[in-house]
Amino acid sequence: MISSGRLFDQSSNRKSLNYKLSSFNFISMEYLKNRNHDLEACARRVIGEYRAAGRPLRIADVVRETIESPAPHFYLTYDYAIREVRRYRRNPESFEGKSMRKAQIREIVGHIDRIKQASKGRLSDDDALTRVLASTKASRFFISEAYAVKIIRKLLFRKIRN
Repeated sequence: MISSGRLFDQSSNRKSLNYKLSSFNFISMEYLKNRNHDLEACARRVIGEYRAAGRPLRIADVVRETIESPAPHFYLTYDYAIREVRRYRRNPESFEGKSMRKAQIREIVGHIDRIKQASKGRLSDDDALTRVLASTKASRFFISEAYAVKIIRKLLFRKIRN
């Protein structure tokens, strides 16, 4: 059976099921840990800047400034990203709106288009996406303020206890 470019033995239902389950995840646990680690590092930097400037430390301000800071990566699996890029190519209007995921895919497609233009069309979306995910920084952390608050609060309370 061929599924999304991956070859599995028909008798191996377990592998096929695992692939089906994992192919719908947009972020692996490893990426999640890395993203949260990078978010905490950015929050530490922002908190340090607030303290150095003598500004009051309000969590909402710290969170907003942290998630709007450039992120080192996009933290997406290749399978999810290429699937979403292909969906975008078929129907760009469906990616309008304020959703973080949609904004992230729009940004990735912009990087892909620039890379393809620089290569004079010699690269496919797949190849350009590989380059984007491997070496392009995201313009921000594509997570909601509510989720970032949870992560940064844990960081702050950990600092207070230590």
